[in-house]
Amino acid sequence: MYEGNVPVMGEASAPRQERSGSMDPSSNIHRAVIIVVNWNGRHFLTDCLAAAEGQTYGNYETIVVDNGSTDGSVDFVKDRFPSVTLISMGRNYGFAKANNVAMTEALQKKINYIALLNNDTRADRGWLENLIRAMKSRNDIGMCASKMLFMAYPEIIDSTGHVFQSGKIGDRGHGEIDSGQYDDKQDVIGACAGACLYRGEMLEDIGLFDESFITYYEDAELSWRAHNRGWKARFVPEAMVLHHHGGTTRSSPAIDQEMTELSMINMVKMIRRHDSLEGKLRTSYVWLKTALRGSLGKGIRGHGKGGKPYYDRLKRLWL
Repeated sequence: MYEGNVPVMGEASAPRQERSGSMDPSSNIHRAVIIVVNWNGRHFLTDCLAAAEGQTYGNYETIVVDNGSTDGSVDFVKDRFPSVTLISMGRNYGFAKANNVAMTEALQKKINYIALLNNDTRADRGWLENLIRAMKSRNDIGMCASKMLFMAYPEIIDSTGHVFQSGKIGDRGHGEIDSGQYDDKQDVIGACAGACLYRGEMLEDIGLFDESFITYYEDAELSWRAHNRGWKARFVPEAMVLHHHGGTTRSSPAIDQEMTELSMINMVKMIRRHDSLEGKLRTSYVWLKTALRGSLGKGIRGHGKGGKPYYDRLKRLWL
């Protein structure tokens, strides 16, 4: 069991929640849950929840965890989607903790198929069924990744699963035109939590999201942790999802800047925690070269950030 800052099953300290709906504890061996974390995303919820509630898989429940929205999201879900279980957190605890609250409840109910879906997505009707079918194919598959495409440009890939790249874990194919080039490359390291399926048994083994990450790289850190424990991950190209990408976290320049800084901090924290000494040295070499090029370029141009972002990464990695 991984401990650190990751909640151990049954010991997660959750805030007091207002809730409506409940999970039926009967017949949970094949039961699934779809967890949607929301923060001021009312304008996304019609598409997201209509798709979530319209899945072809017959034995599941949708849970919305609302992180203290002030845009009427809670009343909207109650009025428009009364069959959805709603957990109201009262304030914004971040993506990691909000998901952990719902995942902990699902695990306590012995639900083994736990799907996460961003609020700014629209899942294909067979999305959940295809993910569960792939997970059932092997007992060592701990997570399944979706084919995530950009909502505005559905020919462009957002993610086809997590892989190792440039010394960290990242989204495979991000920004590429989808021509099916990854459809037969189904072995990956992990899954983007914007649209994925986790096996409950795996979560009980390795723990949930590290809540200190708040938002960004919490899923990559969990993917790396699961990989180190021997769990496999499978990309499921038939499980298709359209994604606005950053619909919530990029909603204003101030939030965008804060999330960019948090993303860098969490990326370095993940590498420091999980990579080998050799891997850290290779990554440091790349960052140092990039920093020096940036400093040289700033000296020539007389403006810009130069190498500072990469020097900051090196400090966080080693000091």
